[in-house]
Amino acid sequence: MPRKQKQYHYIYKTTCLITNKFYIGMHSTDNLKDGYMGSGKLLWYSINKYGKINHQIEILEHLPNRQSLIDREREIVNEELISELLCMNLSKGGMCGVNFNKGYITAKDKNGTGFYVSKDDPRLFNGELFGATKGYKHSEEAKRRMKEMHKYNNHQVGQKNNQYGTCWIYNLDLQCNKKIKKEEIEGYLQNGWIRGMKVEFNPNNPIRNKIINFCSCGKIITHGAKRCDRCFRLSRRKIEWPDVDTLKQMIEQSNYTQVAKELGVSDNAIRKHLKSARVVKWETQ
Repeated sequence: MPRKQKQYHYIYKTTCLITNKFYIGMHSTDNLKDGYMGSGKLLWYSINKYGKINHQIEILEHLPNRQSLIDREREIVNEELISELLCMNLSKGGMCGVNFNKGYITAKDKNGTGFYVSKDDPRLFNGELFGATKGYKHSEEAKRRMKEMHKYNNHQVGQKNNQYGTCWIYNLDLQCNKKIKKEEIEGYLQNGWIRGMKVEFNPNNPIRNKIINFCSCGKIITHGAKRCDRCFRLSRRKIEWPDVDTLKQMIEQSNYTQVAKELGVSDNAIRKHLKSARVVKWETQ
């Protein structure tokens, strides 16, 4: 199904009133007051930092249809504009990146001209057209600007680094690697673990190169998990439950409703807790 044509098509310019940096883009809409300010990555870094109230949008010109809008943006947002220090555009205009119609993609020819085409377009198979991002490389200027932005935002620095406060250890007997907190390393070193990561173990071992994760209780957990099921349930508790025998005595002396009021939970929560406690007790026997 072809894209539904909007009523208005225009080129806009969004400017940060604090830094004077600007972003130029295109927009098609049926409502000129829809509040759209742009979708550029650096633009939204600026909006998130300074707020929408400190950004002003102005319409530069109107176009009759979507295709003429794409062509006009390609003319305005060129390499010369992108090279300006105050410009927040990262790529040339006319390349929207993604067509949201199912079965359509953004492609380009050998001259870099962008097109919206069907995935079954024969020009994609004979080499006349290819994916919009194929062969794309950031310019040295773009790389420099991204480095400056990462440095300014302290990207992956200190506590923002996903490896912060952790280290890798491995065990030759278990033939596995493990990532732990640095404050826990002494205990592991005393139990035969070695600091660092061993890339290759015995090739005959079926768990060669496999990273095994452990819960704080010592149970093996799947990749990406932080806790086992039981520890996860315990971490979600909103109150400190008395032991099961004490809880039973409290219920026998009064009733579920009265005990629930004392603990600040519902009577069904008490029943579920007793049921869960019996299951855990049975599993550990």
